[in-house]
Amino acid sequence: MAALNYLFGGGVLACLKSGDVNDDGSVNIADVVFSLNVIFGIPSGGSVPTVPDPAGACGPDPTPDALTCDSFNGCP
Repeated sequence: MAALNYLFGGGVLACLKSGDVNDDGSVNIADVVFSLNVIFGIPSGGSVPTVPDPAGACGPDPTPDALTCDSFNGCP
């Protein structure tokens, strides 16, 4: 929901990397669709997609890209 608000409602994402669910280096509608495909198990390109690393682990996204993360509260 935060990504939709960011894309269409003028909301702010303090950590843009958190909105890049498909890890393609940008935050766009493809991230929302990707999220829904993962949540509901909808195949995309022949198989059900999985969230890229560090999925399942707490920590910052190690992928080198231009997206920033101004706020990261750390891991519990």
